[in-house]
Amino acid sequence: MIDNSTSRTERKKEETKIKIVSLAMGLFRGQGIKSTTMEQIAEEVDISRKTLYNYFPNKEAIVGEYMKGYLQDFPQFLDDLPDTCSRLVAVMSKGEEWSKLDISEDVIAAYREYRLNTFIQSFKDQRLRSGLSDIYRHIIKLGQESGELRSDINEKELANYLKMIVTVSRLSNPEKFESRESISKNIDIFLNGARSMS
Repeated sequence: MIDNSTSRTERKKEETKIKIVSLAMGLFRGQGIKSTTMEQIAEEVDISRKTLYNYFPNKEAIVGEYMKGYLQDFPQFLDDLPDTCSRLVAVMSKGEEWSKLDISEDVIAAYREYRLNTFIQSFKDQRLRSGLSDIYRHIIKLGQESGELRSDINEKELANYLKMIVTVSRLSNPEKFESRESISKNIDIFLNGARSMS
């Protein structure tokens, strides 16, 4: 009996979280993230501001939760791609896909800033993770199983190296981060290291 009430409570919390994300994203699409307040979101969801803050500390965290849901669909098609490089290209080129999500540039910019601000904390607090590390780990594991990638380093550690390469690239050249050239460079550095190829 206790398990049923606990699962019902958890289900209700999850339903509320989904409702918050859905309605907030609608407000962000309609009026932009900067013009939307947490109070408006709480009102739209029909909960108190305090309750809203129990779920999300800020608007950017709501976008983070939305993007986490979007990223969960990636592993389904990655398994069908022929190799590690093509899988990494597919994931790193996701910026092109964002335009199909009907998300304005100000929301994407707010999300990126949020991810950068919570990057270090996300190593310790799983709730702050975007889900991208899990995708990287999946890709790396597939590469290790096929013999493409070394298996003497576990996929979690290799995923962290990849995450660092991508983060440093974004910070050092944000305007060109999603360009084909930058994506190719990041993948090359990860797959081949920094050794000279000559």
